[in-house]
Amino acid sequence: MIISNTDKETFTMNQNLGYSDHLAQLLYLKSKIQMEGPITKYKRHFTVKNIEQFQYSLHKENWNDVTKSDEPNISFNIFMDTFRYYFNTAFPLKITHINNSAKNTWITKGIIISRNKLRLLYYIKSSINRSVKFLKYIQTYQKIYRKVIMEAKKSEADKIILSATNKNKMLWKLVNKEIGNSQQRPNIIINTGDKIITNP
Repeated sequence: MIISNTDKETFTMNQNLGYSDHLAQLLYLKSKIQMEGPITKYKRHFTVKNIEQFQYSLHKENWNDVTKSDEPNISFNIFMDTFRYYFNTAFPLKITHINNSAKNTWITKGIIISRNKLRLLYYIKSSINRSVKFLKYIQTYQKIYRKVIMEAKKSEADKIILSATNKNKMLWKLVNKEIGNSQQRPNIIINTGDKIITNP
């Protein structure tokens, strides 16, 4: 058995820290090879109807088993089991197909975090009356978010145009994609009686 220098350093570090050498080592490898075709992943769908069902289930639960126990750990475990059951019932995991070709590379992890925070702020704003200061904070956050989105799209478009062989064609392709114009044209079929011509 050959042990590399990295394995020796890890083993020595684990011994010094008091860790067992049987602990699993997690390794992430970055690869530029992308899977062809749509990929699937499990997602929970949070709709208004699902949220109302979840809130109703929690509301109708009497929670007697949680309050009657004298042990905090037992009460917590009972609470979490009940909560998790209603959560999985209201928001079940469903298989979602993701198309790699339609993926926007300009959407970074920071943009996703900001989008989720903005959604939470909108939800708080619609459900609870807030102060003028809080509403101004949401407005400012929204302006910054829009500016970041515009800059990210602009930077991604610049990269695509600079790497394209036909820059004018690629520019108009991006413009049409942004404004929603489809460049696909329906194929014309001509029936001459004895044969059908489909070649445009």
